Parts: sequence; structure tokens; C-alpha cells
Amino acid sequence: MILRRTSLFIVLLLLCSSVLYTSVSAQTEHNNRSTDSVLTAYLTDIAIAALTTELNVLTGSVTASDTHELSAYYESAIQQQIAQATTRRSALLADEIIYGNYNLQLTVTEVQVDGTVAVVYASEYTAISIENAKIDPLYPATTEYIDEHTFRFEFMDGAWFLIEDQVRMPPMSKLIQNLVR
Repeated sequence: MILRRTSLFIVLLLLCSSVLYTSVSAQTEHNNRSTDSVLTAYLTDIAIAALTTELNVLTGSVTASDTHELSAYYESAIQQQIAQATTRRSALLADEIIYGNYNLQLTVTEVQVDGTVAVVYASEYTAISIENAKIDPLYPATTEYIDEHTFRFEFMDGAWFLIEDQVRMPPMSKLIQNLVR
């Protein structure tokens, strides 16, 4: 009888601990997902701010980038893109092409975090209006492009910093398909 009660008690104890473990595991997984989504949103904000700054240079609305609150987290990573955007803007102006408003959409496809390094894979869609009456009337009113980005972040001094923004080139077969269309 005592052996039976002890066995029953052990079975109930194991059952309760299993249920408790499952509940704690589910809560931990929920907390991790919540933390991951907050981190993904924050890293995405920094990436969008960097791309917006580059577009502001290209379109001539640089005052918006000068005061952006996240600029300290991406400035050093995009210096080369800013220089290229400045050169591109000068070339466009020489051809009497003026870029105006733009629509930027960034879609994150994957986030990998390993300690103090995070890599964000994202697809950028940008449409920029062309606001110049001196160009050919058959010229399109907007220009659009899609770029695949790999953003690399590092966690330093208690914050995440964008270290690199690399545009991934599509495979050659995809480039050829686009040219044939």
C-alpha cells in the first residue's frame, strides 16, 4: 500500500514537473521571440535610416539626414555610399536630371545573431520621382530599383552599430533574364 502511494506520488510529481517544464519552456520561447522581434525592429530602423540618408544626399534633401537621431549608429558604415551618392547627384545634375521624392521600403528576410554580431538580410525597393521638365517627355516619371542587402551590425559600448552595408548582386542568370525582358 505504501509502495503504491509512493509510486502514485512519484507519477504525479513527474507529471506536474513535465507540465511545469513545458510551460516554462513555452514562456522562455515566447520571451526569446519577443526579444528577437524587438532587436529586428531596432536593426531595421538603423538600416532604413542609413538608406534614407543616402537617398537624401542623392535627392538633395540633406538637411533631413543631418538631424537624424540614429545617425551615430550607421555613419561610419555608409561613408562610401554617401560619397557615391554625392558623385551620382552631380552627374545627374550635369545631365539636367533632378531626383525628387522617393518611396523606400525595406523588407527583412532573415536575421542572424551570434553574440555581438548581427547580420540582417533585406530587400530594398525604392522608387524616386524625376522632377525635371527639361528632359525628354518620353522619359519615365519615376525610376525604381530593388537591391538585396546584407547589413552587418556589431554590439559595442551597449549599442548596435551598422558596420557594413553590402548590396548582393543577383546571380548572372537572373541578370540575363532581366535584360531579355
